[in-house]
Amino acid sequence: MVELKRRRFGLDINGPRMTLASRSLEAGLNVIDFIEDVDENSLAEKLTPYDGDLYFSVGENNTLIKRIAQPYEHGLDETAVARFEFSSSLLDDPDKYFIDIHDVGPVKTKLAIGYNKSRVDDIIARIRKNNEHPTGFKLRSLALAQAYLNLCQAEGGRLVCLLDISETYGAYCFIHEKTPVLPGALRFGAGNGDNQNGGPAADLLDLAAMVQFQLAGLAKSGLSDPLSRLIVSGPRADDAVLSRLEKSLHVSAGRPRPIKTAFKDDLCTKAPEAMIAIGLTIG
Repeated sequence: MVELKRRRFGLDINGPRMTLASRSLEAGLNVIDFIEDVDENSLAEKLTPYDGDLYFSVGENNTLIKRIAQPYEHGLDETAVARFEFSSSLLDDPDKYFIDIHDVGPVKTKLAIGYNKSRVDDIIARIRKNNEHPTGFKLRSLALAQAYLNLCQAEGGRLVCLLDISETYGAYCFIHEKTPVLPGALRFGAGNGDNQNGGPAADLLDLAAMVQFQLAGLAKSGLSDPLSRLIVSGPRADDAVLSRLEKSLHVSAGRPRPIKTAFKDDLCTKAPEAMIAIGLTIG
């Protein structure tokens, strides 16, 4: 049976801020037809009229992330090997984590993500207060990558860095040849700059330093292509922020360019501030 009216919701939870997006079939196309900031009281009101699946984001601070080099041996179950190596590296009981394994070619590497079960259960309980039952969840930075790869125009060369900047976090994901190879995030401190024109300068310097550090790590692992473009989204991604990041990282920066036909009406104009929520609507 083909469900023509099935809807998929994405709920990005970033501290007290919650952004809800939905994707549904319209005129034969899957389009984003809703983007809005919500709170716990209004969440049920937005979801109740529709039948759909709800996926929520999990912050990187509630996970462990590790790139795992694969052995060059034929006949091995690479996913099972990566899962075993990741589980063996944990200082805690592996049963306390949801473990997810991703391919991050072209180098023979897997990306292992361990989601803290107790933290995820806390988020689920928070959502269920409104009698809503989520279907699944995804790392915020990987949802950011899904939004860019599926709903935006591709930019830059072989290696691109996505940045999503909010009041409290800077999520990032490196994209190599249309494949997410390294997600992560940086929690901002109080900062020591002024709050004008893009927020504390210290936050952006810390984020730029993190990008440089991760680039060095990618190079050591065999991925040495130069960074060609920064794609910057989120509520703090104004012109001043782009300019500061360009000066710090010496690479051109721009906002994501949504594909207009993937959005209903003028919702594409809201997409750069809701990339993670819309990325959660991608299967």
